[in-house]
Amino acid sequence: MWAASVCFLFVSLFPLCPGQLVKTAENYGPFTVKWNDYSACRGPKAVNLSEYVTHLIVDNATNIYKGILNFTFSNSAKMDEVKMVVYSLKGERRSLLWSYRVDKPCQHYAIADILEKQFGVHNCLFLKGHHDWTINFTECVHKYLGDSFFYGEFVFKLYVLSKKGNIACLVFTPMFSKKS
Repeated sequence: MWAASVCFLFVSLFPLCPGQLVKTAENYGPFTVKWNDYSACRGPKAVNLSEYVTHLIVDNATNIYKGILNFTFSNSAKMDEVKMVVYSLKGERRSLLWSYRVDKPCQHYAIADILEKQFGVHNCLFLKGHHDWTINFTECVHKYLGDSFFYGEFVFKLYVLSKKGNIACLVFTPMFSKKS
């Protein structure tokens, strides 16, 4: 469920970096993407409302990257907020590109639609029980960014939150390079 939010925020909000990236032939164009890191992290709140395991699988023959998400909710939890912080990486140096927050994600036209149609979530309510989801990161990036994007390595930190606590936290590091 929150994988839909990952996909939506990653692909549709990333180009909003004000003045940070300027398109030139040297840093923008057809790309390939791979993920150098993908892991769970600690959320900002003291209470966790879910237990989850996530990992990245790669099909080296097709260069397809997929995130596997296994969640268990001991009680139903309502998603109230999604936050994403994005950094660019140059060597060992990290520079903040932007920070974005969506309050009331189920009132957001795109996030609500993705949650309902792809994951069966209504009114941002994660139901009690075990849930398994898969998100094809490679497909999401190419579907929403098109044929051209900025080259480089970026760090995305995603928080999915309820007023009562953390639902999920994820860090991933995609590397965009020139398509050969």
